[in-house]
Amino acid sequence: MASFAQIDRIALSGLQSRYGIGRTAVYTRIQALQIEPLRKGNKAFVTSKQLKLLDELHGLLELGNSMSEALEKMGCQTTQEFDTEQRSTKSPLSSKLFTEQYSEQSLAKGEESSALVTSLAALMQEVTRTQEQMRQEQRQMADLYRSTSDPLAPQRALEDAYQHGWQLSTSQLAQILGLSPKNLGRYQSFERFGFTFTKGGRQGQQATWTVTKEDGGTEKEAP
Repeated sequence: MASFAQIDRIALSGLQSRYGIGRTAVYTRIQALQIEPLRKGNKAFVTSKQLKLLDELHGLLELGNSMSEALEKMGCQTTQEFDTEQRSTKSPLSSKLFTEQYSEQSLAKGEESSALVTSLAALMQEVTRTQEQMRQEQRQMADLYRSTSDPLAPQRALEDAYQHGWQLSTSQLAQILGLSPKNLGRYQSFERFGFTFTKGGRQGQQATWTVTKEDGGTEKEAP
């Protein structure tokens, strides 16, 4: 018969490794011995006295006895046959113990899910802010372009930006001037159509440009 160290109590989850058996077999043995586990929070335990019975039953089973034979040698009375260590997963005790054993893990997973939802919500808010910024730029562009058929539309848009003190993003200025944003990115300041454009800070991922009237300087002319 196997020998085990003296233990005051042990969690049901520890019985599997102690005896080298599965969870279902542990529940079967507990039912066969009519053991009522102790419960503390979300965990279930067996006492040292109950553990001694389980150890004795394990030793007899290791010697080749069937469950019924082992229970008879231990003097346990039962009206059920346990010649195999397989029980229905619908057993009330098994279901209850399973729920208690894994409820703590389910709670931890729930907390992780909650943190994930919070992160996704923050990401969606950032996306919404970015989309709103893009819509605002589009509205500004619509205000700047009064008529797409007007050959002087670029000058009128630039005059409006100058008069109102508007700062233009790189994409806005590039569209007004008919240039590519990449081309504008090479300059810190340049002149076109009688206006001077000076790169300033940033708005989101784009640089902003201040529009002033040409003062006769020698700034670079954008190609």
